[in-house]
Amino acid sequence: MSIDSTELTSKTMARQGEHSLCEHCGDCHPRWEYTETLEDSLPHLTCPSCGGTFSYWTHLDVHTGLFVTINRYRHGDHAANMAQAITRYEQGTRELVALDAECTRALYCNTAAETLVAVEFNKHGVSKSGERVADVSDARAWIDAFGDDLAWIHPRYLD
Repeated sequence: MSIDSTELTSKTMARQGEHSLCEHCGDCHPRWEYTETLEDSLPHLTCPSCGGTFSYWTHLDVHTGLFVTINRYRHGDHAANMAQAITRYEQGTRELVALDAECTRALYCNTAAETLVAVEFNKHGVSKSGERVADVSDARAWIDAFGDDLAWIHPRYLD
């Protein structure tokens, strides 16, 4: 399995072109120096300096997870288009966090305002406005408290 730097995203490793910065030890290594393994059905990288292990996921993993969840809850109602619209809406200071229990709203963390916002979506796209759900400095703490009531959680919050 090779790693494509344009496809990878990680909550624990900063990407710098062809190199990855380990947030555990701070060392920067060429991508090919990291060891790839599969643990608990998730791909992981191991830092060659400190031995720290990091899960990673691709944008395809996110899109597939959204598609499967939307298809299950909305019974095939344009699931692929909705998944694409949801991921496209994530930009700038908005990070996709989860889908609500009814699979009608996507939850995004506005990192600049430190708020969690629920935005409705349908086959036509994502609404331009949303409802503020909570003030959060870390979406992970909110997920720990309310995650059981969500239809889908972004892989960045699953470790």
